[in-house]
Amino acid sequence: MHDRGIEVTFWKVIFWLLALITAKDAVGLLFSGNAAPMDLLGLAVGAFLLIPYYGYAYQVAIGWKLFWQIGFAIVCLIDAYVWIPAGKASIDYMLTNPDFVSFILFGLGIGIAFLMLIPPFRYAFKSNNIWLNHA
Repeated sequence: MHDRGIEVTFWKVIFWLLALITAKDAVGLLFSGNAAPMDLLGLAVGAFLLIPYYGYAYQVAIGWKLFWQIGFAIVCLIDAYVWIPAGKASIDYMLTNPDFVSFILFGLGIGIAFLMLIPPFRYAFKSNNIWLNHA
């Protein structure tokens, strides 16, 4: 029980950090005057993911479970579209310019990217208690 409380607190903190970052990015794009399509897509995905982060952290059902399952799949496809070419470019760079720090940062980036998918995944697929008790 105690471990669950720490986990929930952790995800609440992450939710609020991401909400602040998303708000900062939205204001930044609003005043930049030259928002690229990828910037807008990133902001939209980030804002969309705030909803399951909130739902998971606060154990609240928002919408329908099937919607979040489909939404998670779409986010994974968008992430693959963005991250596979970026990852390939990073690996190509590291192979031509081997640098220990680059390998560490690449691994850290991958780890954080997967860590950030935990709440949306758990919210959509592993939180039956939320959907049964609150929906």
